[in-house]
Amino acid sequence: MLALLLSLLLRPAAAADDFRLVTLPHYIVHVQSGRMPANMDIELESIHSRLSFDLSMFSPWMLKDHVNLYLYKDQQSYADGEFKPSPWSIGYSLFDGKVVLVYQQPNRKSSLEVIAHESTHLYFESYWAEHGGDQPPSWVNEGLAMLEESDSRLHPEQSPRFRSMADLPDHEIPLDRFFSISPAKDLAKAEDKPEVLVWYTQAYSIAYFLLRKHSSRQFKDFCDRLRGGAPVEDALKNAYRIASLDQFEHDWKKWLREPTLHHKMGGFGGAASVMPSLDSGSNSKSQLHGLKDGFSSRMH
Repeated sequence: MLALLLSLLLRPAAAADDFRLVTLPHYIVHVQSGRMPANMDIELESIHSRLSFDLSMFSPWMLKDHVNLYLYKDQQSYADGEFKPSPWSIGYSLFDGKVVLVYQQPNRKSSLEVIAHESTHLYFESYWAEHGGDQPPSWVNEGLAMLEESDSRLHPEQSPRFRSMADLPDHEIPLDRFFSISPAKDLAKAEDKPEVLVWYTQAYSIAYFLLRKHSSRQFKDFCDRLRGGAPVEDALKNAYRIASLDQFEHDWKKWLREPTLHHKMGGFGGAASVMPSLDSGSNSKSQLHGLKDGFSSRMH
């Protein structure tokens, strides 16, 4: 709350008058130029309720503290706002002040997915930051955020992210390389785009496998060990009792090829095929929103 008051006091008067504050149980929404969209209060609290199942074990504060959500009227206002996000980005999260920034998109569903995505980054990165650590490894940070965008435990196939796994078999990036990649630094050239799309799909897939196909306690133990500096292979060995990286790769690929799984995805290379466009139903910028700065500024 102190951070919120300071931000309001320091903001120029004209800018402060441009926002209307709506206080919800878990979000303080700063709505630019007008009323908050109808029923968005219910949708935001639904997002929080869903995220808390997976993320409260990392950030218990989310159950009682507010997130400051800035809802800009359009992309230009968002880019010109006080936080000065990169104009190509569609969302921004900042642990200091517990801030999430988005702008209203024509597609309401896309706006809500960006809010869920950025809220996930905020909660998960705070877990890293509160113990003095650097940001989480790119693959687990981004994979978890994509998983939480619109995840349905009962019907995961409703998510284009889930269906994007249909094309992943035989295109996987070897794990010893995959875990070391930061897309913003390592895949920033135009010619890298096909591998970027595979990398994001693979990050989602591995996050899904670790969290949805195993216990949440194992995933938390795994992340605790990563945050403590353990190599991925050691963290897998201790948290999941998986003997080696080769064994993990075998188990993950075996799951990825299970008939029941790719039946949900529509079959490999079938109607659900989404490569090279990870999510043909979304703004393409959202697929590459973390590329430019390597997550160093929590701009996603």
